[in-house]
Amino acid sequence: MMERTRMWRKNASVMDKLVPFAWGFLAYALLSCLTFYASGHLIHISMIWNLFLAFLPLIFSSLLGCKLHKVARIALMVLWLLFIPNAFYVLTDFIHISDLSYYVGGYYDFKNVDYAKDAVVYLELINITIGYLLALAMGLTSFKNIHQKFLAKHHSVVLIIFLLIGYAMYIGRFLRLNSWDIFSPLKLWERVAASCNWFGLVMTLLFAGYVAAVYGGFRWLARLKK
Repeated sequence: MMERTRMWRKNASVMDKLVPFAWGFLAYALLSCLTFYASGHLIHISMIWNLFLAFLPLIFSSLLGCKLHKVARIALMVLWLLFIPNAFYVLTDFIHISDLSYYVGGYYDFKNVDYAKDAVVYLELINITIGYLLALAMGLTSFKNIHQKFLAKHHSVVLIIFLLIGYAMYIGRFLRLNSWDIFSPLKLWERVAASCNWFGLVMTLLFAGYVAAVYGGFRWLARLKK
């Protein structure tokens, strides 16, 4: 009985760490709806979905801190690996503000540049930025959970995961593939085979380097606090 009580308390403690992120997700969903109402741009509704996908790997990594059957742990690890790229992929959603006008005139012509006076375009920038920061926080926390529990001494595996995330970000943005496309292996293989080129390699390395850099910075800041 005492063993079950300790297990329940441990599981409850693990899941309690998700609560702030859950509240953040709900608050962001409200902000996105308001931004969509003000701007009429569907990207802000899509951002809710993107943040939900970023939340999933954090849930999976948190569940791995609970006492589970070996099969369940393997399934959660596979799901985590499939969905963790979504947390870093949100960076690419900044491209959706490219059609918005923030100034008139030559930007480096300081005497003649005139900044936009439309508050909505700045609201859109703020909404996407907050979504990105929340997704990044979820992704970094999730990666730290997995790193500490399973990969603390497996640096080569961590580097491989960085590369896999970088490649997933590339095929997600440029080939428009999603995590669940793994269940359509023929379609996935055809699209991936067609994308084997220098641009794909460069973007994969660029995205992988970005993930490694932000995670390294995150770990460094965490050590400074100790």
